[in-house]
Amino acid sequence: MSELIDILDNTGNLTGGVRNRDDVHGLGLWHKSIHVWIVNSSNEVLLQKRADWLRSNKGKWDLSVSGHVESGENVNDCVIREAKEEIGITLDPNEVWFLFQEKRQTTRNNNTYINNEFSDVFLVRKDIDNADLKNIGKEVEKVKWVHIDTLDKWLKEGKEDLVIYKDEYEKMFPHLEKTFTSYLTNLTEVFDSLK
Repeated sequence: MSELIDILDNTGNLTGGVRNRDDVHGLGLWHKSIHVWIVNSSNEVLLQKRADWLRSNKGKWDLSVSGHVESGENVNDCVIREAKEEIGITLDPNEVWFLFQEKRQTTRNNNTYINNEFSDVFLVRKDIDNADLKNIGKEVEKVKWVHIDTLDKWLKEGKEDLVIYKDEYEKMFPHLEKTFTSYLTNLTEVFDSLK
């Protein structure tokens, strides 16, 4: 059964409606999602390769974790759930930092997949051993670490097998540069300054 999702209006407020995921994207209904950037102390971003059977962005490299906020679920719980489902790790809520929200409208698959979403973007600074990334979910084919300079290069080149959220990337890179220089010495102070 398709997951149930709360419907929003075009300003991000709950309407009281609830629809399944297929309806949300078939009708282009506004909804809430999350994007999580997991970045290690070498300033590498964890990317996931989406499974080939998925309806959206199949076989492409995507952010560390992403997903729909289910009906009645808060975004923080969604982050923890999706990280476990997609890449098999349990995140501590204290290491997940909200950065900003993106309002996004896109269409795919000959306009049969309409994505109107408010996506809350989070950053996790964490070193994760590759051995801990073996229990990936069915929607993920594999994962890999990519240095932010390489990711930036791929974006500028328009790498075809990369899911591109242009506005989000443009906002994210200054956060990554700002946090990297102070990451090892005073993590809490850096993230408090980003709020």
